[in-house]
Amino acid sequence: MIMRMVFIINTYDALRAIFIAKITFLLICRKIQSVIK
Repeated sequence: MIMRMVFIINTYDALRAIFIAKITFLLICRKIQSVIK
């Protein structure tokens, strides 16, 4: 039971990290595009 909880928490942290990375990547792309324009 405890192991399952730890696994769920780790999966949640991984998904959140990927989500934050995607948002950061999109923001950087927008900044680069605005600079090029």
